[in-house]
Amino acid sequence: MGATAGRALDQREGPGYPFLAAPFQALGLIRLAPLFYGALACLGLFAGGRRWLGRFGGAAAVGLFCSSGAALLFAWRDYMPTFTDASLIAAGTGGLLWAVLAEEAAARRRTWIGLAGFVAIEAAVFVRYTNLAILACAVAAVLIARRLRAGSVPRGALRWWLGSVALFGAGVAIFDDLVYGGPVTSGYRPGEVIFSLGAVLPNLRYMPSHLIRAMPMLVLGLAGLAWIGGRWARLRHADGERGRAARRDFAVSLALVASWASVWALYAAYSWTASPGLSTLQATRFYVPALGAISLLAAWPVVAVARRAPLAAAASAAAVVAIFGLGLWSFHTMLNPQHPGPAPSPHCNIGQPHCPS
Repeated sequence: MGATAGRALDQREGPGYPFLAAPFQALGLIRLAPLFYGALACLGLFAGGRRWLGRFGGAAAVGLFCSSGAALLFAWRDYMPTFTDASLIAAGTGGLLWAVLAEEAAARRRTWIGLAGFVAIEAAVFVRYTNLAILACAVAAVLIARRLRAGSVPRGALRWWLGSVALFGAGVAIFDDLVYGGPVTSGYRPGEVIFSLGAVLPNLRYMPSHLIRAMPMLVLGLAGLAWIGGRWARLRHADGERGRAARRDFAVSLALVASWASVWALYAAYSWTASPGLSTLQATRFYVPALGAISLLAAWPVVAVARRAPLAAAASAAAVVAIFGLGLWSFHTMLNPQHPGPAPSPHCNIGQPHCPS
């Protein structure tokens, strides 16, 4: 298939990316692959954001997702799984959010959309095995939602959703056993990828500036999380629509922040990123799978402000535009870094952690 195709088919973070890229490669349309999966992310985020936040929630979530310099850069690259798995997770997160909150919709429709959400997240796990943390959060979220509020999950849906996860896990174990020689092994050599608690403090020192530069809307996400938490503390015992909305928003935010934190906490212990010499491009690609959850949380304060008055709505729109402008600036600075990190090994492949291109 040629040298470039070989790049797409030599992945060791997880074997799934070649299967997702191969149809586009065979048609000579590999440039459309990241855009296709990005469109799925926008569709899922629009549906989930609109269901959760109302009329402007979907558009705000999509705009903030696309505003990330990291998303713009990785979507611009032909052969790279980073944006693909982030897009699949965003699509799945939005789909599951819609399925859980749309209690008035037909049970069959909710079941199938929720199943599609799980399949999307499972595909992301196949692309990068560390995304298993996000899949585990999704499973925990729907189980807790079903226990706390029976109507939040259609009858029989859990069998389909959890059955899909079990079937996926069995399939991956069989694949790894056949290809890598063990059901819980991967293409990495022992000791090639190291997670250590000793890397946490250095990562906390170096990574925040990289992450804010690559994903400026995370500031809005943190602000939304704080606002939701404060509102819940004030209204958690209140009756009426405001109390119900505060409790619902708090529950949704917990699920989203768990998904976000599961990835970032894992990579906070990643030894390779605990280095002052890395560029933003090199360091942040491991953190991109949380983009969908961050965008949904960041959309909450945008919509909350926009609801207050026409001038507030204009201010919210201006804030999204400003964030998008920061994302474009971030895109250009990452595309042409003034101080690039250490050169990758000449023998490395695109899927290896020290090969950021």
